[in-house]
Amino acid sequence: MMWAWLQAKRKPRKAPQRDLCYDAFVSYSERDSHWVENLMVQELEHFDPPFKLCLHKRDFIPGKWIIDNIIDCIEKSHKTIFVLSENFVKSEWCKYELDFSHFPLFDENNDAVVLILLEPIEKKAISSRKRLG
Repeated sequence: MMWAWLQAKRKPRKAPQRDLCYDAFVSYSERDSHWVENLMVQELEHFDPPFKLCLHKRDFIPGKWIIDNIIDCIEKSHKTIFVLSENFVKSEWCKYELDFSHFPLFDENNDAVVLILLEPIEKKAISSRKRLG
């Protein structure tokens, strides 16, 4: 994890005009996929005008290291949507996505994160995972 973090921080800064392909990268626990994919994504992608969302299941490049997929997809998205739940807090991959989403926030000083609270999360679950954000 430390090596990936250092690699991401050392990436050359992109020009102000990034190659944005998506309106948002969606970070969620696989255990919450039914709600995310069948409700949230359907609503947003069929909205008028539709939102172009990046989902790991369909948009990650097969064979590419997962950390690189996460970083690249976040960088190619205007926003990152986090669907917060008990499952999210317990997921290592969700934690990585949350950590990597901070790079554009701090480097560009912008407001690129949307938080959706899918269910109440017990404070002790967040405390044990070093508080989200």
